[in-house]
Amino acid sequence: MRRLYVHQRSDGCIESFLDFARSRAALEAGGWTLCTHPEEADLVLVNTCIVGEIVEQHCVEDIRSLRQRMRPEAELVVTGCMPDYNADSLARLGVSFMFRG
Repeated sequence: MRRLYVHQRSDGCIESFLDFARSRAALEAGGWTLCTHPEEADLVLVNTCIVGEIVEQHCVEDIRSLRQRMRPEAELVVTGCMPDYNADSLARLGVSFMFRG
């Protein structure tokens, strides 16, 4: 069986960082291997926060950059606040799946 790799990024508030830690533990328990570079990943998971306009813009730029660096067959998943408030924008960025808070 082929090993699966995940690249995880967290932008924003303390709750986003807590979600990051919980999801990281669940992914590792499920047999995923964490990787440093999105180019290596089968799954890129981004925890977002939109506590302010500057943070939201940073999240958008980060997601855009990750999508450009990822392999075409890799999945991009966004969690946190952003899917609740800006799902259309995320879809235009090529996000594969969104989990709403």
